[in-house]
Amino acid sequence: MTAPPSTGQAPADRRDTRPSGGAPLPWAAARGRRGCRHTWLLTGVAVLYVVLVLLAASDVVATDQQLPASPFLLLAVPAAAGTVLTVRAPVAGWALVTACLVMTPFLLQRPGGGAPVVEAWGWCLWVPTLLAVGWARPRRTGLLVGAGSLLVVVLLRFGAPVEITPGHLQVSLLGVALVVLVGISLGVRWDAGRALAVEQQRTEEALAQRGALAERARIAREMHDVVAHELSAIAVRAETAPYRVAGLSPEAREELAATASTARRALTELQQLLGVLRAEDQQADRRPAGCWPGRCG
Repeated sequence: MTAPPSTGQAPADRRDTRPSGGAPLPWAAARGRRGCRHTWLLTGVAVLYVVLVLLAASDVVATDQQLPASPFLLLAVPAAAGTVLTVRAPVAGWALVTACLVMTPFLLQRPGGGAPVVEAWGWCLWVPTLLAVGWARPRRTGLLVGAGSLLVVVLLRFGAPVEITPGHLQVSLLGVALVVLVGISLGVRWDAGRALAVEQQRTEEALAQRGALAERARIAREMHDVVAHELSAIAVRAETAPYRVAGLSPEAREELAATASTARRALTELQQLLGVLRAEDQQADRRPAGCWPGRCG
């Protein structure tokens, strides 16, 4: 007896079910056009977000910090592109934004010093990538990205050619750690919800199969009652015909005996078939939910 095809498989454990690369991301996990619409919608939101960040940051850089626009655009535009890329490739988007942030102190220096470890516009572009990596990629990848980000903050603090404002290192390290942990927590919650949905699907499939087995057994019992009654009547009439009808030839008596024997044999085979169906039905009743022949021992 074969099981119906399953559309999903529950993970072997709850450690991690997120894709390591190439598979649909959590925000694009819906099938078909729905997942595609989600991805394009989120991409549009990301583009709008980075445009607003660049407009606000360019105004601050030009007026308050009095920095040249060309180095800022050279750094901010690729970083903004990395944030948009995060919608489809979180790790690649994070790497692009991080590379731009590493070059910021060397290409965009505030006059007079007193710069933060990471500029405000850099945080606005960096935080979404950290959240996306922690949420959409396996926990090991999220932890590696978090460790790399913490190392970048330390290198910017002690390796930048500008004076860093005291106290910014601790705040920056804490901010990166919190963002990564929030992203990983979102990923763990998504894993649990996905595993629960797959378990519910498997349970529904098992219940549907049990219902089909019960219906088949009921039909078999009804057929047995009807057919067995008719076969028994044929056998009885064929066996008693020589005693009820006088003057039967030997050939007729042999034919009636063969008919009675055939009817008895068919009745026996029908009872054996019903026994097999009942045995399978009882096994299905004893089988735990979510199991069927070929999947559970």
